[in-house]
Amino acid sequence: MKKMTETILELFKRRVNEFGPRAALLHKQNGEWEEQSWKEWWEQTERLAAGLIDLGVEPGDRICVLSDTRIEWVWIDMAVAMTGAVIVPIYPSTLPEQCAHIIRDSQAQVAFVQDPSQLDKLVQMREALSCLRHVVYLDHAAVLANPDWKGRRQVRLEEVIDADDDWIASFDALAAVGRRRVAEDHRYVADRRQGVDAADLATIIYTSGTAGTPKGVEHTHASLAAEVDAIAQLGVLTPDDRQLLFLPLAHIFAKMLFLAAIGTGVQTAFAENLPSVVTNLREVRPTFFAGVPRIFEKIHAQLLSERDRMAGPDSSLFERAMRRGKEFSRLRQQGRALGPLDRLEDKLYRTVVFDRIRELFGGNVRFLFCGGAPLRADLAEFFHAAGILILEGYGLTETAAVSTLNLPDDFRFGSVGKPLPGVDLTIAEDGEVLVRGPMVMRRYHGLEDQTAAAVDAEEGWFHTGDLGRFDRDGFLYITGRKKHLIVTSGGKNVAPEQLETRLNECQFIHQAVICGDDRPFISAMITLDETAETWAIQHGISFETRAELADHPQIREQVAREIAKLNEALPHFETVRRFHILPEPLSAEAGELTPTGKVRRRAVLQKYRDVVDTLYKPAQAPPQKI
Repeated sequence: MKKMTETILELFKRRVNEFGPRAALLHKQNGEWEEQSWKEWWEQTERLAAGLIDLGVEPGDRICVLSDTRIEWVWIDMAVAMTGAVIVPIYPSTLPEQCAHIIRDSQAQVAFVQDPSQLDKLVQMREALSCLRHVVYLDHAAVLANPDWKGRRQVRLEEVIDADDDWIASFDALAAVGRRRVAEDHRYVADRRQGVDAADLATIIYTSGTAGTPKGVEHTHASLAAEVDAIAQLGVLTPDDRQLLFLPLAHIFAKMLFLAAIGTGVQTAFAENLPSVVTNLREVRPTFFAGVPRIFEKIHAQLLSERDRMAGPDSSLFERAMRRGKEFSRLRQQGRALGPLDRLEDKLYRTVVFDRIRELFGGNVRFLFCGGAPLRADLAEFFHAAGILILEGYGLTETAAVSTLNLPDDFRFGSVGKPLPGVDLTIAEDGEVLVRGPMVMRRYHGLEDQTAAAVDAEEGWFHTGDLGRFDRDGFLYITGRKKHLIVTSGGKNVAPEQLETRLNECQFIHQAVICGDDRPFISAMITLDETAETWAIQHGISFETRAELADHPQIREQVAREIAKLNEALPHFETVRRFHILPEPLSAEAGELTPTGKVRRRAVLQKYRDVVDTLYKPAQAPPQKI
């Protein structure tokens, strides 16, 4: 019988004992997929932990990781846990000053970096990082698909730092030292590992921060293990499953995906990189994977573009199949079974029309998970009509990723599902979502006042800052952020996220940012999606840049029509009276989005404050009059 409170190391050891020689991890090496068994993963972790102990790492020390998602990441994660130290992830897109803030705030003693490009960030800030004793690099050279933070595509170690500098060490050298230590003394790591307690701090994860400086969220072994146990209790994941992992492991969502794989025996394959995901899906053929909405939006746009190029019978068949597929989807959401003829028709369309869509996802998926940002309900319904079920969930870094989840046999598109086992969730009088359970964070690192404001000391409720509601069947719907609530000069409250999601469902609109706080009406800044370019080409509109397309009168007219149609379904005070088309999509690189695609609202409104002011000048006509 397992203990009620475990460390993640005990979860790991139990899985190793159960599945020792079975494949646990897959990664591509020299063009071929290689497997690593549960036993081999454990041994690799022990060697790396021994290397860290030899480096002087003590229990409670902070160890940063600045790398893309790859197999070494999870080796490092579990090795740090074995030493009793605390892992502190940093997004690889983080700029040098922000990296330095996280390292100083956490007082990290060791950092793992992917390559010389990432190492250079720390070299630039070295004088300000007196706490950082050692930096371990994984790769000797960086060959990048996109220019790095200095505009480089190739970076060698010697260009960044003297290779003999004792501040740095290679990953291979560290592992080799660890191998020798374990060979000399098989208890070298075991004694340290067995001293790790469930109440010990396991990680400090810095929130991506939609509104300000990131906060360090502290999670113990117990809180992470409680979340893994809650996911396992759902019975959705099994040892026969395989996932493809490509989301950033610096985010709690991806971290919980690999920890849940440990908890349930799921096999994890690591994508080579983001551009290779579609190819890797075909090669690995996972039974599930997790993504953020933007990934599904891109695939959806590609499929619609292909549909628009169809002619005659092919186009009609696709439209009929999609229409009927959505009808079947709605029946399933209501828990109603399809009749014999409907089942036959559904199977026919999935085989004849939608088979290619399934093949895009590898051809073997049972379902997909989506999180990190809201997923449009119409997009989920589109894929479900084609036989691809996307299960949306909800949670925060502070609640160890997943608090609610739609399930394969109990789902409702537009909702984020129902609470997991062990999660208490309620809606406060002001509409705020409150969460309580053993997976809630210990505290914000070094921020006592903010911790006290977020977690009720008496009853243990964590205040998420999100607004939400339950439907009569117990599904949770997130309607916005409490602190983002817009109050117009007329005193009307508008939740921008909910309205932005509705705008994003409109044709031609990719992203929308609502404004109107202390203003007489609601306006929007939007960016165009791929269908706008396709439509322009089909209608003979010439343009050389996205800015020219955004300024074209016919494009503005089409967008205005779409917004006017949406306005017909909105209360008057929520209607979008004016809009501006931004020339380029909002991006994380420009500081406008978080790494998971959420809008950094304060940064966007500040950057485009002149645009916002222009929207409230008297001259512009509202879209309703078109």
